[in-house]
Amino acid sequence: MSDTPALLVSGTLDANPPPAQAEAHRRGLTRSTHLVVANAGHESTLPVLEVQQAIVDFLSGRDLADATITVRVPRIRPPSR
Repeated sequence: MSDTPALLVSGTLDANPPPAQAEAHRRGLTRSTHLVVANAGHESTLPVLEVQQAIVDFLSGRDLADATITVRVPRIRPPSR
């Protein structure tokens, strides 16, 4: 158990760790906030400006509520031949 503030960021397309795994870890983090980025994978959350601002707000001591930020669905291009 920890009462240290913690910000968990996960994307709905993230296989490791998926949002459900972040939620499971929150049981031991009594002052945690979970920011979910819809349509994002593991490494595509940080370039999102809203995510960057949420991280800055969190580190500045502002109280963040659990939230979801939605980004565009990624376009998957077929391999070129």
